[in-house]
Amino acid sequence: MNTTVHNKRVSDDDIRKAYRLAPTLRVGAQLVGLCPQSFHERVKRLIPQDEQRNTNWTAAEIQRLRDYYTNTDSKRFSIKTIAKRLQRPYSGVALMASRLGLTQQNRPMSDEHHRKVTEANHERCGSSPFSQTKKGRRSDLGDAFFRSAWEANYARYLNLMVEEGLIWKWEYEPETYWFHKIKRGTRSYLPDFKVWPIPNAEGIFYLVEVKGYMDPVSKTKLKRMRRYYPHITLLLLERKVYRRMSKIYGELIPNWEFAKSEKK
Repeated sequence: MNTTVHNKRVSDDDIRKAYRLAPTLRVGAQLVGLCPQSFHERVKRLIPQDEQRNTNWTAAEIQRLRDYYTNTDSKRFSIKTIAKRLQRPYSGVALMASRLGLTQQNRPMSDEHHRKVTEANHERCGSSPFSQTKKGRRSDLGDAFFRSAWEANYARYLNLMVEEGLIWKWEYEPETYWFHKIKRGTRSYLPDFKVWPIPNAEGIFYLVEVKGYMDPVSKTKLKRMRRYYPHITLLLLERKVYRRMSKIYGELIPNWEFAKSEKK
């Protein structure tokens, strides 16, 4: 997500939300469309020092993470467990494990876990009515309809964020925003996702558009959204950031749909 539709007017609330959601300062900066240095300076001003995350890993922490990945079988393996032991956020631990190449290891798999993985892969890739890249319903997401594998994967990511307490809730294609002064052409915009980061705060939300390619119509929609709804934060999940997300979370989130070009 490397831009917002109003990145020149990033509010303090946007900074706080991005810092809460992102595993790293660089990703947080991408969420609100700022350079990492500017984002970091505002974080230092807005977030109390005792609430700021220590992003520097010690050698001892890295070794504990390596040992856990190496010595824990799949039946007992849980990112939540090691994150709690290290007192670090789930997303930060997942990111470090990916950087260290630990997610590519083949840990011993119990028979029960192997059966569940096989059934999930068969349902997703074999007998399901949709392909890995096409629209269709996803049984693991409450039989909800999604227009692409990217959108379905992002929904799975949001479910993880809800589970970890990093956001409150989300909706897919929640409502249409109309451009009432436009009489022809692109007169409305339907965002892919609406996300509420704070519990019981219905009025605090942001929108997310999942877009691998920006065609002229999409560009017009975002441009008009900026003009008619400047107070609403709209995050754009583009190809580069999505691929990074897939690399980090794809092996951690069940039923993740990989493209043929992606290494599982």
